[in-house]
Amino acid sequence: MKSFGTRYVARNTRTVALPSDFRHLTIIIRKILIWAALLGIFAVSVNMLVKTVVSKAATMKFDIKLAGIKLPEMSFFSGDKYLIEDDGRDYVVGSGGKTRPAGPDAGGKYLVRLIGISVNEKREEYLKLYKQALAIDRKYLAEASDINLKNPKNIIMITADGGTVYFGDSITRDKLENFSAALDKMKETGRRFKTMNLLYKDMVIIK
Repeated sequence: MKSFGTRYVARNTRTVALPSDFRHLTIIIRKILIWAALLGIFAVSVNMLVKTVVSKAATMKFDIKLAGIKLPEMSFFSGDKYLIEDDGRDYVVGSGGKTRPAGPDAGGKYLVRLIGISVNEKREEYLKLYKQALAIDRKYLAEASDINLKNPKNIIMITADGGTVYFGDSITRDKLENFSAALDKMKETGRRFKTMNLLYKDMVIIK
């Protein structure tokens, strides 16, 4: 004779049999979800691969472009370098020679003022000096305040502490190196100069 507990289980347990069409539909839905997940993973992988390839291609293209550029002997790539006053307005000059009106932030930047030359300079002699000034490496301008080009035969640099440097009719690498060496020597000895003459090839005259 069955116990009460056994009878209760037998009477209250139900077995639900799903229709065959419904089970088939469940299998199809499951397959669709699996394929959708696989396609999603594939799409993400392809996207990452494309980005990597494009990034590498852009880098290679940039390197190739740089490899084809012949830079001047004394130059650097970019950045504001000089201030020029023309017709009552200040203009910022980049290392490449491009000019733009000076904004309110120009005063906070370390810019050397170019004197005696116009933004739209046409005079051949002054353009030559302008190109020489643009080619000066930043390290030689660290102590400079102004470069005066008014007299093409007598180019003058004024240093931040008021010294006057005479370049003559050209600004060459040799003169700049002599200027830098003399300046370092003056700093070592703790002396300051009023004038520095760079007109002679292997001699710097300091007063």
